[in-house]
Amino acid sequence: MKKKNRIIIFSIMAVFILIIMYLVWGVWSVRNVSNSHLETNVVEQQYFDEYLKRDLLSYFVTNIDTNAIRIEYELLRDGPTQSGLALPKYYIWVRVYNSGGIITEGAMRVAAAEKDHFIITNSDFLSYDEIKSNPDVINTLFPESVVEKIKAKI
Repeated sequence: MKKKNRIIIFSIMAVFILIIMYLVWGVWSVRNVSNSHLETNVVEQQYFDEYLKRDLLSYFVTNIDTNAIRIEYELLRDGPTQSGLALPKYYIWVRVYNSGGIITEGAMRVAAAEKDHFIITNSDFLSYDEIKSNPDVINTLFPESVVEKIKAKI
């Protein structure tokens, strides 16, 4: 009976060790995939400002005001945010100007792609007026630490 108990205990321990190894390997694999997504998609620092302003201006000229001529932005979180296999995201506060002054401002999420551009969709921008009239809307698009920074601007 003692030998049978030892075999059972040894088997349970072996299964437990295998489960731990599997979990550690899984976490390591996800981190490696996430890191490779960062390396593959994040714009190099020397081009970051130029490419982001270019793509923001293109978005606003196409979707908000064809007379937009200048963009200012502030990062709401240092560096990109990587979630699983999604493209790395940046959270920003953006101001858009035409020759007469500011057109709009608000919170925005942009995704870095292929080291040479940012992807921005219509659902990624919340104007100051939208946030002011419905503050809860920011919770649907931004992480909590960014939400607090946006609320401080309203």
